[in-house]
Amino acid sequence: AGINSDEEGEVGEPPAEIDNSYLVEVVDSELQLKEGLREKFDYVILCQSEWNLLIRWHGGGPVIERECMTDGAGVVKVEVYKLKLKVALVGKSGSINTKKTVVMYLSKYDSVMTVRRSLARRFLGNDAYRNTSLSRLWTCEEEREPRLLDREHATLKEEDVAFGDYLLLEKRKGNGKWPRDSTKKRGILGLGKKKRGEADSLG
Repeated sequence: AGINSDEEGEVGEPPAEIDNSYLVEVVDSELQLKEGLREKFDYVILCQSEWNLLIRWHGGGPVIERECMTDGAGVVKVEVYKLKLKVALVGKSGSINTKKTVVMYLSKYDSVMTVRRSLARRFLGNDAYRNTSLSRLWTCEEEREPRLLDREHATLKEEDVAFGDYLLLEKRKGNGKWPRDSTKKRGILGLGKKKRGEADSLG
């Protein structure tokens, strides 16, 4: 690279800096990969050592890192796109207000326990993070009945959690009961109503 074939022995202009800016966009104050990109057409996947060499030679960025996963057959795969999920809290009455949600990007290979504890720490506090009996996780599609994710060691992929689905985080009440255990409150997502003064916003 950098050799001008028209003039023997002369060195041409060096390649420009690496520019990955057209591959990403800012979503909810975070840098995310644009949707619809195609491997080997819009981008190529490099191992860490290859990327380090290119950056050392040419500079530029931004860095777009992805984890490598090994499936049951031993084949290494790269999860280019993570799951775009909408997180909402279950209110004390068992209702769900989907008007206040937080969009998060999670790996489909994360376990239910890992995701639940991470969300509990962020939205419910350290007590709910340390004490795993204080929270539980549900999922559902728009206008569908929520489904409890009770297989703690299953991955989101194994639980059929899909791009665009909701994750609903529920906190156990002080009396030990769960808000959604009341059959009267187990409505379809988006139809629940809050009690006056009930907090359900995500910070």
